[in-house]
Amino acid sequence: MERMIDGVACVTAGEAAARLKTTPVRVLMLLKEKALEGMQVDGEWYVTEGSLACCITHGRDMKAEQGCRTYCSSGCGCKG
Repeated sequence: MERMIDGVACVTAGEAAARLKTTPVRVLMLLKEKALEGMQVDGEWYVTEGSLACCITHGRDMKAEQGCRTYCSSGCGCKG
């Protein structure tokens, strides 16, 4: 279920894991590697919808230090 945090659409790490067909621990690792953007609120991690969409589009194994901005050519709008 989507939640707005500081005006940004987010989902829980568990929801992101389900959508990526991976585990919540892997989502936390992607957050730490900055391959996904997110924030912790009241002890629970949330992933931004935008970064989740990019990760779904480009695959979760992209180079984390480069992030989606480097690899995006799909028109998802992430390229900085």
